[in-house]
Amino acid sequence: MLKGLNIVQNVVSLDHINRIGLRYLDAVFPKEEEKVDQYLSNSIHGIIFDAQLNCSLTESVFQTICKSYQNYGTLIARVYRKNSPLEFPPDLLPWGLIMMSRFNISEKIAHAVIDTDHYIEGQFPLELKLIKEQVFSLHSGIRAAFDAVITDHAKSVWS
Repeated sequence: MLKGLNIVQNVVSLDHINRIGLRYLDAVFPKEEEKVDQYLSNSIHGIIFDAQLNCSLTESVFQTICKSYQNYGTLIARVYRKNSPLEFPPDLLPWGLIMMSRFNISEKIAHAVIDTDHYIEGQFPLELKLIKEQVFSLHSGIRAAFDAVITDHAKSVWS
């Protein structure tokens, strides 16, 4: 990304940037004899009701401490739980993203999508060294949020 940004900068000489961010989507598919809840921390389970869950959304928004350009960022952690074919979050649908073949699941399946977005906004000079530092700082925040969302069981299965 930084190489591409450097090429653009050399051609058009951007004055500044307004937002630096990372967004990760992680699909959670339990094994056949397991449940999605075994992979998600108790804080994500939402309303427990004696009926088949079709869809749920948990969203938390945090102010984070970042490095480089400014002291604060915004981290949004969402967990979509569904019993449906796998799909992108609703706000990404019009962008024409193509699902990797291993995630192209058209039958109904109980799953979760962990959607984590960490960013800073403002008016920042385009300095590649600072952007790189900021991206690593944003990634660290996303990793911490991801670890807070998943269980020890998930970590042991995925390691």
